[in-house]
Amino acid sequence: MPHLFHRARAATRPALAAALVLPCAWAAAAPPMYTYQVVEGTRGATTAAVALSDTAIAGVAWAKHAKQNKPHSVVATRGDVVVFTPDGAFSQATAVNNVADVVGGVQVGQGQVYLRTADGTITRPLDPFGFAFSGASGINSSRTIIGGYAVTGTVTSPFSYHDGVLTTLPTLGFESNTAAAINDAGTIVGTVQSGPDSQNYQAVTWTNGVLATLPPLHVGDSTSARGISSNGLVAGQSGTPHTTNIHAVLWSGGAPTDLGDLGGATHFSQAAAVNASGDVVGYSIPPVQDGNDAFLYTQGRMYKLSDLVPGLPRNYTISSGLAINDAGVILVNCRNNAEKNFSMLLTPMAPAQH
Repeated sequence: MPHLFHRARAATRPALAAALVLPCAWAAAAPPMYTYQVVEGTRGATTAAVALSDTAIAGVAWAKHAKQNKPHSVVATRGDVVVFTPDGAFSQATAVNNVADVVGGVQVGQGQVYLRTADGTITRPLDPFGFAFSGASGINSSRTIIGGYAVTGTVTSPFSYHDGVLTTLPTLGFESNTAAAINDAGTIVGTVQSGPDSQNYQAVTWTNGVLATLPPLHVGDSTSARGISSNGLVAGQSGTPHTTNIHAVLWSGGAPTDLGDLGGATHFSQAAAVNASGDVVGYSIPPVQDGNDAFLYTQGRMYKLSDLVPGLPRNYTISSGLAINDAGVILVNCRNNAEKNFSMLLTPMAPAQH
């Protein structure tokens, strides 16, 4: 079985099993520090991870052939890597749950949702509904799938799907809407268009199918929601009282907290995910606008993630935080001076003993 992880340093050699279950414990006065594992290609392929749960990661592998570069889905659990091809078509995994079920998209027509259960069974559960397009963005441990679909034209509708039943989630009545993430309690977060202007958006939650809006940092500004923790914390972004600034936001009990930025001239940051401890990951545009810098927000402060990884090669820049699980393990995008992009897992180091 091929390995998904390139063990670049002796100090960064924990097995995947350890990376996924390590307790998230560190001194409150200092930020956590991390070891890293590069997500490398399986044999003959380049791999990018896009989703992380407490037990697995998932993404896409580009299998390299003489005349084509085919993307296929990949899932890794406890160090075992599986590359799979629903119906032999091009595909990409987009989400994985805590029992290693994977959802994603397969290139059939304009694109359709697939489900691969942990036992390896692959289905296309939304096909009977005849949508022109469907895409999945999340799955919880009860196998409730969420995402968006289009019947015709440009109208996209958010949905949840469970055990043969599709529910179209309510919106504010405009064209562009998406469900982004779901937790094991069944709470869904996403973003809906909030006015006829396509630039107006509203972060929302759906609980038992009922829509609720999340307030912005500044009245009247657009918001978006991208991640939800197991205990209902929500991560996203919002405009701020400074009209040109857009900041990462953490909503707790419906109240927003401005997470700030890493100090760039644009004062832009965006949160992608949050865990049950309230730790948030995402990215910010740095003072020198040469790509993005990933951040970790923890203990009331935003940190540049690259600064929290001792021994990280100098030519590596961690550009975006994609996901964080309840063990504190972080999935990130990274780039090097050759402009090669790749993925890494960051695992919290044990706190120093005094």
